[in-house]
Amino acid sequence: MILTRCIPLIWLFLLTVCAGRTLYPLPGKGGKALSFPFRLHVLITSHTEAPMERSLKKLLLHTCNFIVFFQRAIEEGADFIETDVLSSKDGVLICFHDYTLDETTNVASHKEFADRNRTYEVQGSNKTGFFTFDFTLKELKKLRTKQRFIFRDQQYNGKYPIITFEEFITIARDAPRVVGIYPEIKNPVLMNQHVKWPGGERFEDKVVKTLKKHGYGGSYMSKKWLKKPLFIQSFAPSSLVYISNLTDSPKVLLIDEVTVRTEDTNQTYAEITSDVYFNYIKQYVVGIGPWKNTVVQVSNNYTQAPTDLVKRAHAHNLQVHPYTYRNENKYLHLNFSQDPYKEYEYWINEIGVDGLFTDFTGSLHNYQEWTSPLSATSSKTALGSNCFIGPSLSKELLVSFSIQDEALSFIPTISLPSNAASFAFKRRFIPSDKLSYWYKFDSNMWSAVYKRTYGKDYKFKAGYDSEVRLDGLVSG
Repeated sequence: MILTRCIPLIWLFLLTVCAGRTLYPLPGKGGKALSFPFRLHVLITSHTEAPMERSLKKLLLHTCNFIVFFQRAIEEGADFIETDVLSSKDGVLICFHDYTLDETTNVASHKEFADRNRTYEVQGSNKTGFFTFDFTLKELKKLRTKQRFIFRDQQYNGKYPIITFEEFITIARDAPRVVGIYPEIKNPVLMNQHVKWPGGERFEDKVVKTLKKHGYGGSYMSKKWLKKPLFIQSFAPSSLVYISNLTDSPKVLLIDEVTVRTEDTNQTYAEITSDVYFNYIKQYVVGIGPWKNTVVQVSNNYTQAPTDLVKRAHAHNLQVHPYTYRNENKYLHLNFSQDPYKEYEYWINEIGVDGLFTDFTGSLHNYQEWTSPLSATSSKTALGSNCFIGPSLSKELLVSFSIQDEALSFIPTISLPSNAASFAFKRRFIPSDKLSYWYKFDSNMWSAVYKRTYGKDYKFKAGYDSEVRLDGLVSG
């Protein structure tokens, strides 16, 4: 779904930007002394309902098409993984970005496939190469993938095969927590022209049947959807309209540069981003996924005044998930001083998009966690909600308690009844990750240490350790 992707797979990351409560200074110099012990309140929300149900913004993540990167993205906290779906000659759905194999596999080194280099008409132009639909799955599995961009890590070249759509689904389902998928029905007109399925089925039928086989379905934010989150995307609006009769899963219409024409209807994307078209397509989709330069045009590597695309889409109750955000300097517009966090800040808070596609899971996840104070109105209270803490000889206030529920996400809110001071700690949780975080208010310094571990079957077992330190307390 991306103009210049690495390879056929994309990682999705859910970004949650909470409405943070005001941070008040601790009682300090000249303030009232704190008496001990005082109470620590911890609100913990269920990860099975979060982050999709919990909040506001979704962060969608994109990277290269290697199995190892899907797994790494999940480890780094991705809530969705995304892939482009194409077909082999024998009708098996595969995960691959291009309809030709030339740029991102070693097909050219396989002499036995030399006669597969062919020319076909694609959207009115002749294209030459090794097309996915000229190879059976068995033949495709002989190939090895490689990185498209020479300025990115090349160490995985030649190590990993093309994976099937079902193998992709398995990666998400085997994750230690709920991980959504965001498949793209890629080049459906081309696939339907060159691949024939039994009973006259279409490419789109095959995609939906595969999803249903693995239990995916349900309207957006329904209980069924939250258990196995899914968005189905395509640049072909007629494909999304067609599958609306096959599944109630949420769909997203991808938007290219405005002068480009759609594969199926031959309309320009300028036409299908009109208010008239939005009023039509909103019957079938929950959102649009535009190329980011369609939302905010660029001149001399500087972003210009934004268009009204996001505002109009929102007026039609459509979400907006632009693509693609990359960390390399060549992709960061000069307005952002080569700082990807500034770019995230601009798109999320100024443009007001509902989600982002990025090649860099870790960066966007870190941005999410570092800029997302916890909500003051967390809706779920779970185990360990009250603990007493007291001073040690070193003036440290030590707190320890364990969580036994195996499906919890740690979201601590620390409350000091003295002067009703209340604090929401930012968090960053990655499997097997331990993060120290501190704030300094007035003359006091807080330090918090969070730790989570996974036990058998990757489920959270126990072990949430928190240490809070107060310095500079003054007697009243």
